[in-house]
Amino acid sequence: MDNRWPPYPVLSANHVVGARLYANRGDQISCLGVPKDGRVAEIGVWRGAFSKDLVETLRPREFVAFDIFDGHELQEWNGKTGKELFDGLTHRQFYEREIAAFRDITKIVEGSSLETLRDYTDQSFDLVYIDGNHAYEFVKSDAAFAANMVREDGILVFNDYMMIDLNHANYGVVPVVNEMVVNQGWHVIGYALHHALYCDIAIRRRSTIPAAA
Repeated sequence: MDNRWPPYPVLSANHVVGARLYANRGDQISCLGVPKDGRVAEIGVWRGAFSKDLVETLRPREFVAFDIFDGHELQEWNGKTGKELFDGLTHRQFYEREIAAFRDITKIVEGSSLETLRDYTDQSFDLVYIDGNHAYEFVKSDAAFAANMVREDGILVFNDYMMIDLNHANYGVVPVVNEMVVNQGWHVIGYALHHALYCDIAIRRRSTIPAAA
């Protein structure tokens, strides 16, 4: 085991029975059967592009956007400064502009997810999309909170189910997801490809999966 990650279990065939493969994350979201007029959350919204996809596809009555909103302070991100990335606005101002068409159903929660998520663990969300800080301890914390945010039959979707990104940063997504699936009663229901392999994985509590799956 590589010591950059904690020991974690390996998925086997019984953990993915009935799971579907999708060409991209948008296709996966549209096929997960999330009820319209529900509650949806996104942990880590960045520039808002996928927030808009989630709202337009799922049509929730409430969308809750969690982020630390400090991207404008970046000195460099893939060849651009934070100022360039956010059009000279603060991260939050930029996001509010991008999500303006859905302002009536969107609640923006600013701050570290280590603190902000705990106020939303009422098991009322239909889907939580997790794309925050990818360091293991952050992913583990986000996942633990998110598991208590969703309804019993709710869905968690993790972005970037990979170990190391193109800039050689270590990700904790795979260890956290595999632990949930193998040891905490969750089941893989979908996997969405990405052209650079920043793939998404969707999981749901095993107890809510129909026997035929």
